[in-house]
Amino acid sequence: MGPELRPLPSGLSTCYQRLSAPRRCYVIQALSTAGVESLTVRELARVIARIESADATQEITNGQYRNVYNALIQTHLLKLAAAGVIEYDTNRKIVSAGEHFHTSQRLLAVSRSVYRMQTADLRQYLRKVDTDG
Repeated sequence: MGPELRPLPSGLSTCYQRLSAPRRCYVIQALSTAGVESLTVRELARVIARIESADATQEITNGQYRNVYNALIQTHLLKLAAAGVIEYDTNRKIVSAGEHFHTSQRLLAVSRSVYRMQTADLRQYLRKVDTDG
């Protein structure tokens, strides 16, 4: 007999859905590492455009910046704010940590750790196949 399945905690799948877009994860990451209480949408857009840029040493274009800026204000920040992950002042275009920010931050950290472990296991398996093969 296998392990007993239990229902997921309430809201967990919603939380994962909110964090399914990389730009939303980048918002959390940027706020976590900024060393300040809040960031403007402009600052976030520049940081995220640089992350998404193929060449981090090259200046981002106005088009790259605009693409990220518009996506943030039209979609991503509103969804994170609705979930309580951030507080978003739409008039002043300022973003700060919300009630559920630290929980989301921890969830991202756990996800990264699991990904690293899976990647390490896959590398180990591939090395074994190469040496056995």
